[in-house]
Amino acid sequence: MLHKHHIVPKYEQEINQKENLVLLTPTQHAMWHYAEWLRKGQEEDRIAWRGLTGLIDSPQATLEAIRLGSERAKQKREENNPNWAKELSKGGTEKQQWLRENDPEWKQREVERLTAQAYKYGHLGGRAGKGKGWWYNEGTGEVTRSVEQPGPEWRVGKKPLTSETKQLHSQNNTGSYFYNNGVVSRRYKDHPGEGWVRGRLPHNKKRKGKK
Repeated sequence: MLHKHHIVPKYEQEINQKENLVLLTPTQHAMWHYAEWLRKGQEEDRIAWRGLTGLIDSPQATLEAIRLGSERAKQKREENNPNWAKELSKGGTEKQQWLRENDPEWKQREVERLTAQAYKYGHLGGRAGKGKGWWYNEGTGEVTRSVEQPGPEWRVGKKPLTSETKQLHSQNNTGSYFYNNGVVSRRYKDHPGEGWVRGRLPHNKKRKGKK
C-alpha cells in the first residue's frame, strides 16, 4: 500500500495540491521523515518516523503529535500575545472565585478533590498534630510542636509576638468584626454575604464544625 506524503510538510505550510503530494512505500515514507528529522531536527518528523517504523504504536504516535501540536500552539499564542498566559491564569482564577461564591456543590467537590489529593501525597491532615502542643525555645527562638517537652530549655506555648507584629495585627483588625456561618468564624470589615451573621461561634461549636 502506498502512502501520500507532503513534500512541503504540513507544519511548514498547509499545501494539499497534487504537485505537493508524492506516493511512497511505507519504508520510503519512514526514511524520508527520518532524513528530514536529521536535517532539520523537527520533532514532527521524528514522531512520524517512529510511528511508521513501529517503534511506537499508532495511538502513541497520535498522542505525541497532539501534545506537540498543543505546545506549538501555546508558543504561537505567547509570541502573538506575551500576556496570554497571565490573562489565561487570571481568567481561570476569576472563574474559580465565581464558582466558589455561587456554586456550593462545585465548592464541595473541589474541597473533596483537593483533600483526596493531599492525602494521596502524604498529608496527614489533623492527625499530624493530634496530641501535640506548642513549645518555645527561649535561647534559640525556635518553635515546635511535640507531645512531650523537647528539653529543659523549652517552655509551653508559641513564640511571643513582637511589639511590631502586635501593632500590625491591631492595624489589620481595626474596623473588622467577627462573622460566622454556623461552621467557622472569621473577621471581615464588610458583611461577607448571605448565610453569615455578626458574632463569633462558641469555642466548642467552632471545633465541632472543623471535624
